[in-house]
Amino acid sequence: MHKILIPFIFLCAYNFFDVLPFGHIEGSFNTIDVGIAVIVLTLIFYVAGSLESRLVNNAFALLVTLLLFLVVMHAGIASIKYGQSIFQGAVASRNYFYYLTFFLFLIMMKTPRQFIEVMKILNVLATIAVVLGVANYFGPVFLHHKWAEGHYERAGIVRAYLPGMQLISYCAIWSFCNLFVSGFTQLKSDAYSFFFLAAHVFRQSRMRLMGVVLILGALMLYQRKFTQIAIVLFMVIAGTVIMDVVMEKNIIMAQIELTEEEAGSKHGSWSGREQQVEFDIEAFLESPLIGASSSALRSNPEAYYGKTLTEIYHLVSLAAQSDLGYVKWLKHFGIVGIVWLLMLYMKMFAYCRANIRTSAPEEYPLALFTASYFAFIVITGVTLNHWAMPNLAILLCFIMAANVRLYLHNTDKTRKKQEEGLQDAQE
Repeated sequence: MHKILIPFIFLCAYNFFDVLPFGHIEGSFNTIDVGIAVIVLTLIFYVAGSLESRLVNNAFALLVTLLLFLVVMHAGIASIKYGQSIFQGAVASRNYFYYLTFFLFLIMMKTPRQFIEVMKILNVLATIAVVLGVANYFGPVFLHHKWAEGHYERAGIVRAYLPGMQLISYCAIWSFCNLFVSGFTQLKSDAYSFFFLAAHVFRQSRMRLMGVVLILGALMLYQRKFTQIAIVLFMVIAGTVIMDVVMEKNIIMAQIELTEEEAGSKHGSWSGREQQVEFDIEAFLESPLIGASSSALRSNPEAYYGKTLTEIYHLVSLAAQSDLGYVKWLKHFGIVGIVWLLMLYMKMFAYCRANIRTSAPEEYPLALFTASYFAFIVITGVTLNHWAMPNLAILLCFIMAANVRLYLHNTDKTRKKQEEGLQDAQE
């Protein structure tokens, strides 16, 4: 069941890679909402049956519960502060209910092996997403997204739109972990690693590309397999050359030159982000303890009726969820949100460290992956909001649940060995 239902929920979170023309109809239908309904109904079904108490008696379960409570509270505050109805606040904050997948993953997948099985399925889905994006870029436009015809020009090159880019980064890191653990003996891991790395170059997302490259470099150093390091460097160079030939321009060098130019002149995305940071900091300072309650603020035409352009701009900027992860989180949830995030990071570090030390060889790739993706979140959280967007929150919940399941599995094995040793000693 988990091999069907969980990938389906992932597809809902990613709007079925924008292939469906009716996947997102403003104000009428959204496949993301279908995912929420499936999550809630499945949880009700399982909880009505049996539930291990230890699945909810852990730090991540407490953190998820606290966040959902804070979001619900924000819906009420937004009603008072911005004159928005409670219903509109609930609609605006509904994406946070994807955090319920943490419980769903734990309930449906009872062993680390089942998490690994789902990751293999996600690898296939990510591959399909890349193929769809490439076909849409070089052939007729068939994806239904505002960037389907190209995500503006960067360094003279029209940026390709790849649906499910978040999942592609996720699977790239999973493939890197399997690549190093297997010692380059698994052809699938080798191919996936090369394929997903090339996809990041093709997409021209600088933060994502930097993040996966840094994780790849960290894995090289951690594993201390220098022959493999040379092979990976060759793969990177080969991939760059191939992309250079296909795109008729050196994408890597173009991105470096553009970044230097934008940083020096404060134009391009640097200028826009600088303005966003200033606005978000101002919003945070107005309500520093619990934030601006903007996580429950809905940006829709009805909210703008009778307001000036300045007021409309203010509401749109407040409601913005994506980009500038840490600053956006500070704006939404204030000091309480930052404390929540620090607690999450501390617990994630503790679980990852324990699981890497105690996991068996067959489960070690999963333990290494949870730690690697956690590092990716920390690094790229500067510009990527890993905690508010449903297609990113579901990835975070997956590694949280995997960490708990690994920890429980390793603890059970250790206790069983101790009991067997005690029995042998008594005999």
